[in-house]
Amino acid sequence: MNNIGTLRFIEKIVEMLGLEVQVVINNKRKVYKHDEYEILFEEVENLGLFIEVEIIVSDDIVDVM
Repeated sequence: MNNIGTLRFIEKIVEMLGLEVQVVINNKRKVYKHDEYEILFEEVENLGLFIEVEIIVSDDIVDVM
């Protein structure tokens, strides 16, 4: 992932394109990693707690069953 600048810089670009904010999401996220697994706990204001489990695979794998 590349650093694309400050949030305000990106917001100005988006505003110049004529886009407007539709939703603001306030959340807290904790990420845990174990071997090839990544487990995310995300608490979203006014929505609740969400859990996401991902398996991290190599970019070399192209055939998915």
